[in-house]
Amino acid sequence: IVHSYDVNCQYCRKIRTRFERHFPDIDINTVKFVIPKWHASAHKEDCQFLYSLYFTPGVGCLDGEAPERNWAILNLVSTSAREMNTAHRHELLEDHMNDINFGHMIALGTFFLSL
Repeated sequence: IVHSYDVNCQYCRKIRTRFERHFPDIDINTVKFVIPKWHASAHKEDCQFLYSLYFTPGVGCLDGEAPERNWAILNLVSTSAREMNTAHRHELLEDHMNDINFGHMIALGTFFLSL
């Protein structure tokens, strides 16, 4: 499992201890923490190497920034979502995320046909 987050160098410092205390059945040692490629250049050189996607086996050609690409779309519904209660806001955001994922699945067909 690979966990990509802008500040993973800070976020994962004590996460193993926390997981051992609160979630003893989950083996957190199987998780590799990385920093997305675009954010890595803002980190110290040690972080750039230790948390780099370039040096992470098995991730392929990944930049770790995919979730942020959806923000532009989700920002369009933020004014409506702000007025909703928690359950309705969750349903609205989930519906939009499902639509984004469906669009990605449809686009895969066109992509594979073009190969």
